Amino acid sequence: MPYLNGIQIAVICLLPNFMEYDITIIPVVLPVRDIQDESANIFIMPIPVIATSYLLCCKVEGCQNGRVYEGSKEITRAMTITNSGSFLPLM
Repeated sequence: MPYLNGIQIAVICLLPNFMEYDITIIPVVLPVRDIQDESANIFIMPIPVIATSYLLCCKVEGCQNGRVYEGSKEITRAMTITNSGSFLPLM
């Protein structure tokens, strides 16, 4: 088992277009941080004006010495759906 001393968080936004059977994917990959760092993550995700609904996922990867650990993926990687919904139309 590796000694993991950091994590890297990626937030992935999926924006489906149900009328055109298409999807836009917007990933935001945050820098590797110390595993004991409890500071807040702040980032801006550019959402297209035409987006009407979304699915938001969060991926966390274990890191060793500032780099994502490339060993056993089953042990050092997790992903979950964190939110979904619709955008209100702009007036």
